Amino acid sequence: MFTTQVRQIFEADDLVLSFADWNLTGAGPDGEAVEMSGQTSDVLRRQSDGTWRFVIDNPLGSAHGF
Repeated sequence: MFTTQVRQIFEADDLVLSFADWNLTGAGPDGEAVEMSGQTSDVLRRQSDGTWRFVIDNPLGSAHGF
C-alpha cells in the first residue's frame, strides 16, 4: 500500500511546488515485510486540459541535499 499526505503547496500560475509525507508497505520478492517512508518535494505543471503532471519528482525531499 502506498499513501501520501500533502503538507504544503506553493502555486504560481501553472506550476506547483508540493511537499508531502509518504509511506509504502508491502512484501519483497522473498515474502519479507517491507516498510519505507519519507518526505517528497515535487514540481507539477498544469496541462491544457486542467490535469497536473509531475515535472520533477524528488521522493527523498531535501534529505539528500548538497
